[in-house]
Amino acid sequence: MAQLELLSAGAVKPGLMQVIDGFQRETGHKVIVAFATAPEIRKRIGQGEAAHLVIAPPDLLDDLVKARKTIGERVIVGRIGVGVMVRIGAALPKITTVDEFRRSLLDTDSVVYNQASTGIYLETLFVRLGIAAQLRTKTTRYPDAAAVLDHVSKGKNKEIGFGATTVIVEA
Repeated sequence: MAQLELLSAGAVKPGLMQVIDGFQRETGHKVIVAFATAPEIRKRIGQGEAAHLVIAPPDLLDDLVKARKTIGERVIVGRIGVGVMVRIGAALPKITTVDEFRRSLLDTDSVVYNQASTGIYLETLFVRLGIAAQLRTKTTRYPDAAAVLDHVSKGKNKEIGFGATTVIVEA
């Protein structure tokens, strides 16, 4: 029986655990998986941690290949979307069009997202939308999705949170 060490971004955890369970049942091989944010994966591999397989955002994988921190090539195995969240009972923000989305963000009291892959993507999105400077003073960032979900669920103001769709659906 072989043992496979896997280092993975946390956003894929719900689906990946099902795949791992099936793989272990079918092959008898054991998978040891560690979930981390993209910045944590970059740091861990940069410090010499080894894994047989890394599942992470494409930009991170490309950087690891360029830095010769990985052997082989990058393969796309799936995609994760970014979703919007508000606390239960709060009015849903209008996000049907880019203009509605932009206006909802500018009109909200607080914007909440993580420091991982989702947050990195959102930073570039807000720059492209031309609203990064206006959002800066009302943005709160957390290390992970659990803290974002907790903040939004306990919020008292008009808040918009963002997270990987897999994490939002799981909550």
